[in-house]
Amino acid sequence: MADNAGWVTVHDTARTNTKSDSCVVVQIEANLLSWDIPDNKYGDKLSMIPSVSRVQQGKILYHMLVKASVKSRSGIPLAGRNLTIKSSRPHDMVKITNPTDSNGCTTLIF
Repeated sequence: MADNAGWVTVHDTARTNTKSDSCVVVQIEANLLSWDIPDNKYGDKLSMIPSVSRVQQGKILYHMLVKASVKSRSGIPLAGRNLTIKSSRPHDMVKITNPTDSNGCTTLIF
């Protein structure tokens, strides 16, 4: 099944046994991920710069909320999944609030 519009293939992992130092981690290409930047309180998708925001290395620090959704390739939402997201920018921090809920959704804070 090819990726659907707005959804990309993500890899799940599984371990061959419970001993972390003697197992093989297997990547499973079985899930789809989509994310959306919810509208802010002004009705647009621009990041909010809090009045208590700081400056680091000449750049204003801000938060951006992102809603991520995970489903199986057959379309079933995946609950209880822990996401790992990495930014290609070295100073970005990504916080994932919780595992996915019963709708396969969680909130990320960049």
